[in-house]
Amino acid sequence: MSHKSVTHKLGPIKSQPPGSPFKLPRRYPGWYPDADDNGSGRIDLYLEEAIYQDPVNEKFKPFPVPATGSAKSFEEPDAAASPKEWLDFNQWILGGSIPAAPVNIEDEPAMTTLIRELANHVRCYNASLYRLRRLHYYAHTKNNPAADPMPPRNPNGDPLDPLPTVGTKPFNALVTDAENDWKAVTAKIGAFVDEAMPHFYKKNILGKLRDVTVNMVAADMVEVNGYITSMRVVANVLIVGGEVGGSSSHVSVSSAFSSM
Repeated sequence: MSHKSVTHKLGPIKSQPPGSPFKLPRRYPGWYPDADDNGSGRIDLYLEEAIYQDPVNEKFKPFPVPATGSAKSFEEPDAAASPKEWLDFNQWILGGSIPAAPVNIEDEPAMTTLIRELANHVRCYNASLYRLRRLHYYAHTKNNPAADPMPPRNPNGDPLDPLPTVGTKPFNALVTDAENDWKAVTAKIGAFVDEAMPHFYKKNILGKLRDVTVNMVAADMVEVNGYITSMRVVANVLIVGGEVGGSSSHVSVSSAFSSM
């Protein structure tokens, strides 16, 4: 399914520096208010959000807004608040934690399983981007890794140190492998969140093992420096031979670089 759209939101796309072993065009960092383009200028947009609607009674359910322990909306923690209280307060934008997998995966809700699978795709996406950026940094800053600042090696996927000399066949091979991995992980996460791609599970429903289909309605990601830190997901859950239900979740991606 095509998701191509004209936007003013993103930074420009430029080529790699002359002689670079990297082949992928670069998206420059930068944040701008989102807007469409009518060919002669920008058109400001209303930014829609992913929100849950019960498929049975068609009533909507809002995601929570920031609140303190008193549950008073938009009331910030006081000056003596602990880091945990601030973390709880900021869950409205970062989301809650992903539950640990049970011993029997069929016993947890299908939506929770889907969120955990998506989180693994996110971690692979983040780790692959970090791997590519680290090699790019090494190649183009010309820093000496023995004496100059270098991004630390991620043990989950980064090539072993010391890195080969820039311009040699071994280094170019590392670059090609990293770019191919980046293209693979972006394709996988793109396919996973595509609303045209249903997800199938077997779950214990009222003591019986039933087939469950989850159709993604919307997935919204929060990024920091290009890395995905949390996600909001809305989906329809169909129990085969049973009813259709709705589900929504807003979770933080812990250990964001840990899986490859």
